[in-house]
Amino acid sequence: MNKVLTLIVNPVNSNLSDANVNTILDLMQSHKCDVAQPEWLAQEEAVDISYSGDITPALIAAEADKLKADFAIQDVDTRVKKMLIADMDSTMISEECIDELADFAGLKAKVSAITEAAMRGELDFDAAIKERVGLLKGMNTDVLEKCYKERINLMPGAMNLVKTMGAKGAFTALVSGGFTFFTSRVASRLGFAFNRANVLEEDNGALSGTVKLPICNSSTKLASLIELRDKHGF
Repeated sequence: MNKVLTLIVNPVNSNLSDANVNTILDLMQSHKCDVAQPEWLAQEEAVDISYSGDITPALIAAEADKLKADFAIQDVDTRVKKMLIADMDSTMISEECIDELADFAGLKAKVSAITEAAMRGELDFDAAIKERVGLLKGMNTDVLEKCYKERINLMPGAMNLVKTMGAKGAFTALVSGGFTFFTSRVASRLGFAFNRANVLEEDNGALSGTVKLPICNSSTKLASLIELRDKHGF
């Protein structure tokens, strides 16, 4: 067996029964795949199916969609990854930190609208973050800790993902267009080995309404991936 198909569902809105998995097995065997016995990673949530043969992802996708399942097809030899690099907001945590901070200033609706437009690619990210941070000028820095403690929640599965990758020997990095105040705490809580984000500038215990340059954006994320890959010899 030189490949493995992994099926994953969100148990909130779906499940993987033996019957569902058997449907996938039948499909694979009908396309002349040599299939091993399924190995459950989490009962009714995630399963591995090792196989040899050739079946197009589109065929798997059609069946996976019916089950509300995500799937991955990987080569067995390269399945264990050497690095995990992840975003933070709405990825490792459920919230957008800047939107929650803005709520303390009564500006959540305005800032959230800018955030959503930037995420859709309708606004330049650097300009959008400067505009949003500018709206927070004068906010007492004590609000940052209050926001973290009261508003920030880990995404379900985040802890398991980071801890598992670390246990497998992978280097784990949290790289965000958010702020180091939050990434440092989230990284420590989840077990990330490294974190990088934007630095909120302060003036006498209050936010100055600016971020330290250069801004951490999508280009920084790609650069960080390459930097950490080369540094660790991956």
